[in-house]
Amino acid sequence: GGDLTTVTLHHRGGGLSTITSSFTAPVALPGETAFFGARGKLVLPPSPDFFAEVKEGYARALAALAGEAPDAASVLRLDARFGAKITRIIAAAHESMASGRRVEIN
Repeated sequence: GGDLTTVTLHHRGGGLSTITSSFTAPVALPGETAFFGARGKLVLPPSPDFFAEVKEGYARALAALAGEAPDAASVLRLDARFGAKITRIIAAAHESMASGRRVEIN
C-alpha cells in the first residue's frame, strides 16, 4: 500500500479545501490544481518544472519566515501564531484519521 493521504477542511464560512499528500507518489501524476469560488473554477496551468517551482516556493516561504523577503510583511503573516495554527490543523487531521471521525478546530 501507498501513503496517499487526503484531508478535507471545512471552513467557517462554508468553504471546503483539500490537502493531498504522498511521500511515495511517482513524479508525474495526472490531475490539476484548481480553486473554486463564487465566480466559478480557476485552473492553474500545468507546471513545466514542478520541482523547481517547489524549491522556489519553499525558498520564498523560508525567506518570509526569516524576515528576509522584501514583501514578507505585506504578503504573509508568518509568525508563531501561524505556526501553531498549522500544527493544530495537522494534529487534528492525524486525530481524524486515527479515530475515523470529524475533528473541529477553533
